[in-house]
Amino acid sequence: MKQLLTIVFIGLVFGGCNSNDAEVEELKKEVEQLKSKKNQIVDKTIKLGSSYISLPMLDGMHECYDDYNVKQTINFITAKNNCEILAVYLNDFTYARKENLGYNEFDDYFTVWIMNNIKELDAGKKEFLMLEKENRKQFSDDDFINDLKDYKNLKEDIFSNLKMGEIYVVDVYKFNEESITSIMLSSINNRKIIIVINIALLNKRILNYGYYYEFDGYKSIEKAKNKNDMFTKSLFELNTN
Repeated sequence: MKQLLTIVFIGLVFGGCNSNDAEVEELKKEVEQLKSKKNQIVDKTIKLGSSYISLPMLDGMHECYDDYNVKQTINFITAKNNCEILAVYLNDFTYARKENLGYNEFDDYFTVWIMNNIKELDAGKKEFLMLEKENRKQFSDDDFINDLKDYKNLKEDIFSNLKMGEIYVVDVYKFNEESITSIMLSSINNRKIIIVINIALLNKRILNYGYYYEFDGYKSIEKAKNKNDMFTKSLFELNTN
């Protein structure tokens, strides 16, 4: 059974002014310059209490939470979420215009965070299973599938029934035994958005991360799922001894 839930999400999509053709062409030039200068960099490592979490590089994306404009924008919209933002990945095009991030519409990005009340606490499989059990209470068992077959039956008119802050659950599944992923749809500022939220147990810490992508039919859901799973795979490979 698919469900409507009222929920607050971290970092969705900003509304703003649209760029004209000249600005778009200039931004494309900046993107190409960025690509030509981009070098192999060391994966970002974050210390959380006694644990260290390594974050993966993503092809075509920039981890840039330390940038002043990015941090100010993301912190503004997450101020009431009782969490600590650890990383933000923007794609090449959005990164090229990060100085005006809060005034432009964008998608195709990741945020990584940890809840303040547990960031210093050690966690194991027992704690993760308890969290998974609590998460399952929000969904029916039918949601815990890992199959794209139902995506083709989605109707875009489901967005007409969504109010601000509501989401439509498409899928809930486990990439592995130490992660759980929820794929949802929402309407933000009149834009149809795919929201992929993850909970993962990594190096004795329970980490959250989300991927946000504009909806354009069921194939876009599959694309968002694949990109999110790629991030999950890389994340666990980096943090498995």
